[in-house]
Amino acid sequence: MTSPTLMYYDVYKPMAVSADVSSYGIGSVLMQLWRPVAYCSQCLSDAENRYTQIEKECLASVWACERFEKYLYGLEGFKLISDHKPLVPLMNSKDLDNIPIRCQRLLMRLMRFNPMAECALGKTLVIADMLSRSPSRDTQNNKGMHTDMEFYVAYIIDSMPSMEQKLAASELPQ
Repeated sequence: MTSPTLMYYDVYKPMAVSADVSSYGIGSVLMQLWRPVAYCSQCLSDAENRYTQIEKECLASVWACERFEKYLYGLEGFKLISDHKPLVPLMNSKDLDNIPIRCQRLLMRLMRFNPMAECALGKTLVIADMLSRSPSRDTQNNKGMHTDMEFYVAYIIDSMPSMEQKLAASELPQ
């Protein structure tokens, strides 16, 4: 058996994201042809620890896709593999009305990607499972996503006409 090594990313090969959650962490791996391209893990916050199991699994899948956004954004599709069978129909559903509210919020974050959720036996997701049980304690991982979000919100606010501009436009003679 050869030692596991990272594979170079190839835009033309099919992608798969495997995500798993434990009682205290999230782990995920980005794969092509069942070989790892990138890994990531994170500890759950105190609030996330109180999520139900299906919400934790949903969080893990969404978090993994967001972490690997630079690889996944714009792809026609990719496999999103989870070992939580009840999550698969929720993630493949386009009708969010019948989904629990916290899962709705998470799945709306996933809409910019085009994943096809699949269920796999837990014993086949060994890398994501191992990473979820030994998560990175680095808190810098999340700061990048929050910074991106802050820039996006600032961009939207800056591009919206201000109230003074709207008042001035409404006072112009017609």
